[in-house]
Amino acid sequence: MGSDEWGGATGLPPGFSVTPFIPGPSGGFPWPSASGGPSPASGQATTSVAPTFRPGGALLFWISLTFAGGFTCLVIFAASLTAEVLVAAILGGSLLFAVWCFLAINKHQLSSFSIGRHGVPTSRNVPVMRRPVKHNDVMPGKRAGLNPELLRRLDNVYGRMKAAGFEAEIKWGCRTLDEQFQLFAHGRSFGRYKSDLEKEVARRHVTAEQAKVWIDFYDPAVEGNKMPNDPSTIVTKTMASEHLKCRAADVIDRRLGYPSDPNHPYWVALKSAAQAEGLEGLAHFADPSHWQLPKQVW
Repeated sequence: MGSDEWGGATGLPPGFSVTPFIPGPSGGFPWPSASGGPSPASGQATTSVAPTFRPGGALLFWISLTFAGGFTCLVIFAASLTAEVLVAAILGGSLLFAVWCFLAINKHQLSSFSIGRHGVPTSRNVPVMRRPVKHNDVMPGKRAGLNPELLRRLDNVYGRMKAAGFEAEIKWGCRTLDEQFQLFAHGRSFGRYKSDLEKEVARRHVTAEQAKVWIDFYDPAVEGNKMPNDPSTIVTKTMASEHLKCRAADVIDRRLGYPSDPNHPYWVALKSAAQAEGLEGLAHFADPSHWQLPKQVW
C-alpha cells in the first residue's frame, strides 16, 4: 500500500510483543508495540502562545529614559567643567529631549506593534495570515513524546482537515529502535534484510552490534524466526527515521483508515494542509501519511 513507516512482525526477541492488525482501508495499519519501550499514547495538548509585549502608553518608561540621560549628562559635567564638555552635555540633553518628544507624539503607532509567537515583531495594523481553526483543535492519536513544534503544526493540520470534512489522527508518532528494526524486515527476504542492514551500518545509522541482534534473530542458522510478510512490500528504506527522534508522524483518517488510492481526496487534502503548515513529506519513498518537521526546525 505504499507506506514508509508502518508494519507488524510475526516474531520478536524475548520481551517484545506485537498486536496484529489487518492492513487496508477498512482495517487500518499494523502498528507494532514493543513491551519495555516507550508506548505512544493518546494525550491532550493545548496550543501555547508566547506572552505579548505591548509598549503602548508606557509613559513611565520614556520619563525614566529621560532622567537617565539627564543624570549621565550631569555626571559628565561634574567630572570636567570644560567648555567643550558643557556644550556636549547640552547637545546630548537636547537630543534626548527631541527623541522623547518624537516617541510621545507617535506612541499610538508604537502601541500597534507586538512580539509575535516566535519572537518576531509584528504590527496589528498589518494583516497576518492565521490558521483557519480554533485553538482547542487537537489532533487525536499517539501524541506522547512528539516534538512540541510538530504537535502545534499537526493541530493546525487537524483544524484544516476538519474544515474539509475529514477526521485526521496520528496513527504513529515516536518509535523505538527495535520497532524500526522490525519494520525494516517487512517485505524483505532474510538475505536482503541482512545486506540492507549492513549498508545502514556503513552509513552509521545503526551500529554493527545493534544490527547483529536482529540479523541473528531472523537468521535461519541461528534463531530462525520467520521474516514478516504482512504487508508483503517494503515499508521503510532507512534505519534513520525521523520517528526515532519524535519529529515525524503518520496521519490517517479515523473513518477511512489508509486509502489505497494515492490520489484519494483525503491524501490531496492532507498534503495541502501539511504543506501549508510547513511540514515535509518523504522525498525518497511514497508514503502520503508521513509528515515531519524540516531539518532546520527544532
